[in-house]
Amino acid sequence: MNIIDLNTVYGTGVASTYNYSIEDLESSLLENGISKAFTLNSSGIFYNFSLGNEITIKELSGKDMFYPVATINPGGFFSHEASIENLKLQGFKAIKLFPEIQGWKIDNIVLKEILELNNQVGLPIIINTSLFGEISSLSSIYNYDFPLICGGVSFENTAEFVVFAKKNPKVFVECGAFKSHYVLNKVIYEIGADRVLFGSNSPQDLPKVSIDFILKSKISDTDKEKILSLNILNII
Repeated sequence: MNIIDLNTVYGTGVASTYNYSIEDLESSLLENGISKAFTLNSSGIFYNFSLGNEITIKELSGKDMFYPVATINPGGFFSHEASIENLKLQGFKAIKLFPEIQGWKIDNIVLKEILELNNQVGLPIIINTSLFGEISSLSSIYNYDFPLICGGVSFENTAEFVVFAKKNPKVFVECGAFKSHYVLNKVIYEIGADRVLFGSNSPQDLPKVSIDFILKSKISDTDKEKILSLNILNII
């Protein structure tokens, strides 16, 4: 079964070794049967998003296994200096945001501007929403046509996500933090399998654990195939 991983990262500070290279990530994913993955260099998260984006697009050039992901830190974002349209022209397939790691709130005015600007470009935006209440904050500023993918959804905020998703057909969820088959089954029952996407959180978590979570679930093979690859292919 084809597997596309929405949630990976590489670089300094993402694994027990000092530097987890793109070759390390590629080897690990291939060993676990993952054919393609979305990824970005950790410099864009922990240091400078513009520099991190430059490193990502440069190091992923010629590596057909990977879809390059850009990141933006609202704390240093000035629209006249960091064009979202240019990110798409460079070949980025999505934008990923890290509010908890970088210490900013989802309801801030800069994020709202980022969403407005991206609505003219149409890149999928992936955002970690693991804390209860963050999805509610997001719902107050998101009303657009581009795909919005919530990561970090777990038992604690499943109901919050479901309410948000029912009101917005372009809202999806990356299931790497589900951990419980109850959550997987509940989300599918409430909004369907078409809006659930696979992510392993590699290398922090083992890819095999996330893959087995889907393959050993009691959902249909059709839904498994959708989650593991078809849904994200339809988005991009």
